[in-house]
Amino acid sequence: MIFKRLELKNWIAYQEADISFSTKKKNITLIRGDNKGGKTAIMRAIRWALYGNTGDINIYKKPLDILNRDSYKNGSFDLQVSLVIGRGKSDKSDIKITRSLKPKKGIASKPKNNEFSESFSVIDGGSAVRDEEKFIKDLLDEDVADFFMFDGENLKEYQKLSNNPSKSKMLQSKIEKIIRRPYLKSARDDLKVIHDELRSRINSLSNDEILNAIESKLEVLEDLIEQKEKDRELSNGYVLAETEKFKEAKAHRDSFGTKNEAIKNLNTVEAAIPLKEKEIEGLKSEFSTLLADAWKGVIGKIATLQSERFEARKADLQSRKDEAVENSFLKNLLESSVKTNKHILCDEPLTKETKKIYQSEIKKIIKNLDSTTADSHSAELESLSALDSYKANNSVDSLLKISEKLDICEDELATLMIQKEDFEQEVGNQGKLIQEAQEAVEASREELARVKAGLEDAERELDGPNARGQSDIYGSEGLYKAQQNAEEAEEQYNKNQPTNADKQHLKKIKQLKTLFEDALVDLSVDLKNTVQEIANRMNSEMTPYKSSVSLEINDHFGLQVLDGDGMQIETSAAGNQIVGLSLIHALKEASAFQGPLMIDTPVGRVDLKHRAAILKSFPSLPHQVIMLVHDGEIDSGSDLENIINPHIGAYFEIEKKHDNLSVITKG
Repeated sequence: MIFKRLELKNWIAYQEADISFSTKKKNITLIRGDNKGGKTAIMRAIRWALYGNTGDINIYKKPLDILNRDSYKNGSFDLQVSLVIGRGKSDKSDIKITRSLKPKKGIASKPKNNEFSESFSVIDGGSAVRDEEKFIKDLLDEDVADFFMFDGENLKEYQKLSNNPSKSKMLQSKIEKIIRRPYLKSARDDLKVIHDELRSRINSLSNDEILNAIESKLEVLEDLIEQKEKDRELSNGYVLAETEKFKEAKAHRDSFGTKNEAIKNLNTVEAAIPLKEKEIEGLKSEFSTLLADAWKGVIGKIATLQSERFEARKADLQSRKDEAVENSFLKNLLESSVKTNKHILCDEPLTKETKKIYQSEIKKIIKNLDSTTADSHSAELESLSALDSYKANNSVDSLLKISEKLDICEDELATLMIQKEDFEQEVGNQGKLIQEAQEAVEASREELARVKAGLEDAERELDGPNARGQSDIYGSEGLYKAQQNAEEAEEQYNKNQPTNADKQHLKKIKQLKTLFEDALVDLSVDLKNTVQEIANRMNSEMTPYKSSVSLEINDHFGLQVLDGDGMQIETSAAGNQIVGLSLIHALKEASAFQGPLMIDTPVGRVDLKHRAAILKSFPSLPHQVIMLVHDGEIDSGSDLENIINPHIGAYFEIEKKHDNLSVITKG
């Protein structure tokens, strides 16, 4: 299939245009024009003719978006795009696809968006096609066209596309359409429906409880396997996506360089400061408590130092106290004797002489008594005795220790405050951003672990050997093994049972179903290996220097870039463009897709050396290549143009007249 001719009427930048693409051995059609001159409008026209949309998400969606503005101002409201497609060498008949817009009947003056009617026709070999949409889908499915008509600028997004779970699944789905895998899937699914219907009919007619139990178990196992396979596929997509997010989060965090370590240290210091302040507060409180009793410790120290003197004083006081007590007792005794006029040793009356002696002794005793009383001696003795208890008071030592510890803690706090200031200065005003980046890495790490656990769970349930299982359906061996055992049991049981047509039919359906399952697996494996091999070859050809980098294809047909040690590495926007082109070249070659490759701005993102290497790869493609370029990309008469010049079979120049009008001329 090749594009032969494109005719435009009042389409975006063109009032009229007629392009005849190269269909010769020289397979390249080169269309050159200025930026915003109308190059992409040509690709949009082909997509609109085929699918009724321009392939854009937000622009060129409505009639007045795609109708040439000068024509609209001048009262020309009819818009038409015609595309002629050749079937190839073996079939000389052409297909003409025409899509047009016209104002609805009764609309005389400038119509609005909702006042246009669209018509669509497909003429195949001179005959009108009835179901145009189905015809186009079979001819060139829109999902397939995404790989062979595209903007080279968007290839830089390829890496993100292949690692996004929903988009990578979309990528895989589109690639499967290229290799016609959906037809095998559809046949397999049809066989499954027939298989299930036959099994149900056999079970409904059978009175064999053992066979019915085996069949019922197989039905449950098939449902469980289908669900777990979906879980595994979904989880695998999530793992791919979260792995990419984790890499992006780490790359963003690492972009702050040494400030990451500074923010970690800052966090550590900021966490330590309130703890140290609390410790200082506690020490100060303890110091205040000890200080209240410190006088006891001081007196205790003095008492310890003056121990001998205080002991002598205590002994002297005790002696005086004892003497005072004795003298006081004797005085009282003598005074009582004089008063009662009785002898102190007997009740005999005192003689005058004895009485005088007693009175004389009383005077002596009173004279000899110390000026202080026994009570005053006791008070002083108690005070001196209290000093003994103060000797054991160690509050002074504790105060000294706490004071020393307090000094150390305050020095440590001062150091922390200085460190905090230094780290804050190193981090600058990016502290919050760095903190968020580090938190994002940890959050992504946790999410990645979670989705990996989900994938491992699905794989464990399917493959064993540590499946949790449902004891009556399957055990630790896993679903696949349980299904195999049940099928073997069914086959063994049926060997000893009479057969009928339905059972024979069911057996054949099972064999066909297995054959299609194996074919799907083999097709995917073979295609992945072939695509990977071709993509590596193309990547090597498009790299203008010797490189140990290689490409590895994943389950979703995303290409991962590996270094010489087999470790996945990130690539630049230009690198992604080469990876994307490698995949497209590989798919085209591996699938033997017989159709054109149309690319807008094929080398706009890469340097001159890479441009030359990439351009050398296009002539090697066996089919039609349509390149839309600008002068800054491939200058007229330049060495880059000379690379492809021997292979250019048609050349067109786009001349931009003004904002709303461009003209195409054949070069």
